[in-house]
Amino acid sequence: MPGVTVYTVPNCSSCAEIKRFLTKRQAQANVHIAPVTMIDEQAFYGTIEVQRPLLEAALRALET
Repeated sequence: MPGVTVYTVPNCSSCAEIKRFLTKRQAQANVHIAPVTMIDEQAFYGTIEVQRPLLEAALRALET
């Protein structure tokens, strides 16, 4: 699994959802500001609704 970093802020529901999503995918998540997900050098921004399809696609591409 590639390095995954998630930047979050306290009390951010989208941040918490993204961390739960990645935990289910067995990806590590480090936090700092809100919500930005890094997979290698690729950054994903926005709510879980925005990020989920992009994260799924990026993680699938890494599995092949």
